[in-house]
Amino acid sequence: MVVSGDIRKIQKTGKMHYVYLPTSWCKKYKINQNVPVTLTETADGSLNISSGINEKKGKDIVIKVNESDPKVLEKIIVACYINPAKSFKILLNKDLSFHDLMNPNLLNIELIEIGNKTIFGESNILIENPHATLRSMIRRLKTLIFSMVNDFDKKLIEKYEEEIDKSKNLIERAVISALTMNRSSKLKPIDLYYISRISMSVERMADHIITFEKKDLNFLEKLLPAVDSLKSLIEKDDSDDNWLTPEDAINFIRICTSLDSKEPEDIKSYSKMRVNQSLIAISETLMDWAMTKQVESAA
Repeated sequence: MVVSGDIRKIQKTGKMHYVYLPTSWCKKYKINQNVPVTLTETADGSLNISSGINEKKGKDIVIKVNESDPKVLEKIIVACYINPAKSFKILLNKDLSFHDLMNPNLLNIELIEIGNKTIFGESNILIENPHATLRSMIRRLKTLIFSMVNDFDKKLIEKYEEEIDKSKNLIERAVISALTMNRSSKLKPIDLYYISRISMSVERMADHIITFEKKDLNFLEKLLPAVDSLKSLIEKDDSDDNWLTPEDAINFIRICTSLDSKEPEDIKSYSKMRVNQSLIAISETLMDWAMTKQVESAA
């Protein structure tokens, strides 16, 4: 019988910490070395141990919408996709063709079918490491800018931008899945939150950057060092608790604030301002993240 409030000492071997499970509990739930258990950290810092894997199964969802505006429908489709459903079916009040949905980012969503007043989609793709995907996003952003500065290959530029959009959606899907379906993750919920915020800012940057032309190369060249600095920072070994410090964040803030931030005079200068704003948003998120780590380490 397991007594509530049972006190057990933590054992340590090398860098590993462990505690023995009560024999009576293991016998009751048939736990042995071949049976997995689920560890869940609660909001108050408690650690719950459950028999088996308490991972919720993805569900099939069906929704009816009285909507025909392609812009609205595109947002509904993306929302269905980033939520961890096995499949989704959107029932419409009128026929719709794929050509009506002009957003190329929808092509990144697997197995979308449109027809007979129905939009159907399904996906089993779920990334295991959102932090690694964020690293990939930033590498693609740097390569996108580098490609624009050097050869301005439109098809290549569009490909990188599509991959960035896809990565952002996959990160959102992984984060929502971890928070709602008990999907196992090596990352804490707060880390997932910060990763999600940065990925959205990176995706916004890419959306504006691809609108630039050859006459904007000077701006892109000035942008490269900031993106390169972000890449170096995010690619640090996140298994080290000190991989992101306030000093790291401060240095990145200095780089971002050194870029031109003139008031927009036309559409092109507005896009430049939005790129700068996205960088500033990333720098603020990094500072927030670094301070969170400071609080955790001081606890």
